[in-house]
Amino acid sequence: PDWAERQLQLLDDPARLDGAGQLRPRYARALDPRDGAPEPLERSWCGSVAPDGLGGYRFRADPGSADRGGAGVRSAGGDWPLITLEPGLNRWLQDLERPTAVTLVGCLNPWGPWLRASRLA
Repeated sequence: PDWAERQLQLLDDPARLDGAGQLRPRYARALDPRDGAPEPLERSWCGSVAPDGLGGYRFRADPGSADRGGAGVRSAGGDWPLITLEPGLNRWLQDLERPTAVTLVGCLNPWGPWLRASRLA
């Protein structure tokens, strides 16, 4: 719903977009990285998140936390690209400058492989 609302705001007035492709602060409401809709098969992931230097992010699971994930998780090695579709979590990620300890809620895509996080725990 947040994404759709922002798209409609920008269609109504494209000047609301800043040079970095973000909604200008006076139009954007604060987004909480802990907000996100629950999803089937989601679980908590303890570890650290770090910028990858290429505009993306990587998640490294704490030792032992990957073993609780079930099929496909152990073989993935506990280090995955991290993606999100949630604006609040995305904004939080963009502010990271170094590896940061975190507990995320999300779903592992072992065929990608990547971890899609929906929120901070």
